[in-house]
Amino acid sequence: MSSSNANLPWYSGITGYQWLVLTIASLGWIFDVFEGQVFVASMNEAMPSLLPTGTPEATSKLYNNIALGAFLAGGALGDVQPSAAARSLSLAIGRYWTRFAASGDPNGSGDPTWPLYDAAREPFLTLDATIESGSGLRTTQCDFCDGLSP
Repeated sequence: MSSSNANLPWYSGITGYQWLVLTIASLGWIFDVFEGQVFVASMNEAMPSLLPTGTPEATSKLYNNIALGAFLAGGALGDVQPSAAARSLSLAIGRYWTRFAASGDPNGSGDPTWPLYDAAREPFLTLDATIESGSGLRTTQCDFCDGLSP
């Protein structure tokens, strides 16, 4: 190391792009760890609700361990190839988010129109193998929730 570089901080040679990549990777790690914590914190309450009433606690714990193993294996394998429908949906959602981030409007590119919210119609967009819009999804449940707010 030359004497002129000896007094520079360790990070002086790192480019803006390298900082960006480090930041994105760090955020990805943080969210991945958070997801794991949410899974572990909720599995003891969630699993019994997924099993038939009266399932023994030991069986529930067994299924918790199986689910945790699948969760960890999924994170480790990560490159399992999704179906064509899943890839298509993922790309469509990415297009919606990209357009929304760029312009504030998720619509364009020939994708089905994401409707503006209107309290009278209660429009929605179903993001599934077939992307389609509609109105009044689960109106009874939503009306109940509306009544809970002050």
